[in-house]
Amino acid sequence: MVESSSNGQSPARRRAEDLYNKRERLDTEHRLFQQDRWDAETAKIARLKSLRLARDADTQSAKLPAKQKPAGKKKDDDKIAGGSR
Repeated sequence: MVESSSNGQSPARRRAEDLYNKRERLDTEHRLFQQDRWDAETAKIARLKSLRLARDADTQSAKLPAKQKPAGKKKDDDKIAGGSR
């Protein structure tokens, strides 16, 4: 004769369902852990990218010379060329 628990399930079925529920819980926890790792990695990559872009911008601004005068006619050029007579 098969033993039955108070809810009408056999002990073997109850154990099987307990194992299934435990496995489902562990799978869910594992998926959440993986999602947290993925989110952390994504945030890290975004932070490193912004730091690299900031560094590149600083490097570019350091390479540019100080403000240059526009390449136009200078007053001295008129005198050399004999401009005002």
